Amino acid sequence: MYTLGIDIGSTTSKCVILEDGKTVIAKSLITAGTGTQGPQMAYDEVLKNAGLKEEDIAYTIATGYGRNTYAKKDGEVSELSCHAKGVFFSN
Repeated sequence: MYTLGIDIGSTTSKCVILEDGKTVIAKSLITAGTGTQGPQMAYDEVLKNAGLKEEDIAYTIATGYGRNTYAKKDGEVSELSCHAKGVFFSN
């Protein structure tokens, strides 16, 4: 199962795809944030980097300043919660 996280900031958009919630298989970073084509560009690039299609993604979570503007999300999480989960995941 593939899941996608997108962080939409004021100046950058970042994506990551995880396989089975454990292994990073692709990532992207675009220097264009909320209110621009940056989020879509980051999304398209991460799918290309992973060799996947949109329908291969089981769940998408958005975070960051622009998380409320992202229509393709299944849910959203605050930046602070993402930071905490990331630290826990890394240890």
